[in-house]
Amino acid sequence: MGSSRWLAALALWPALLAAGPAAAGSDRAPAAGAGWLWVQTGLSLHDVVAFDTAAARQSEGGGALVFAVGAHHRFGAVDLGVLVEHLASVDLVDPLPGTAPAAPTPSGGQVRAAASLRWRYLEGGLGALALGLTPGVLFLDHADGLRAEAAALATGDDGAALDGVDTHGLGFCLGLDLGALAYLDDGLAVSARLSLVVGHAALGTSEGELDLSLLRGHLSLGLEWTM
Repeated sequence: MGSSRWLAALALWPALLAAGPAAAGSDRAPAAGAGWLWVQTGLSLHDVVAFDTAAARQSEGGGALVFAVGAHHRFGAVDLGVLVEHLASVDLVDPLPGTAPAAPTPSGGQVRAAASLRWRYLEGGLGALALGLTPGVLFLDHADGLRAEAAALATGDDGAALDGVDTHGLGFCLGLDLGALAYLDDGLAVSARLSLVVGHAALGTSEGELDLSLLRGHLSLGLEWTM
């Protein structure tokens, strides 16, 4: 329900921007040429993990906590910067229809470090709508449940030992963002971001490496302020 309200607010934001500064009585849009810091927190909406050609596994209900910090510089309508984002472990379940429910498998946490390119394509005195692109690297902390699944896929033995299965991993990722900004003044803004992140990594086992593909959607809310 909370996520639905956030999405509805994003959908209504263009109409508020169209009202322009007249609705607020002043123009709060920050000038270009300044550095900004930001912090956001939120929840993952959907998580999918896939090993090679095995069935994908998706997060079970709820959501994992997401926390992100970043910095950028405003160049006209474009913001260029960096971000670091942490996603807590999520519980994965077998999504195949017609099968008995499987016990949730913890995925382990993830840290994403990425460059950030954001285009404020619609901006007024009250705020802005923005599109973002965030290519970067993904640091993975593999939980034992995910490692056991990898060992079983690699050996064909559901009871395979975890010896030789990676506990940590490194991969590449790409994020696409849809964001909204509400300017409180020319140096402070409330921000919301809907993100879709795809990633790829290799998970080593005693029988060789398995390709690990990840897909995550999350919604976060925070503050941005000028340096």
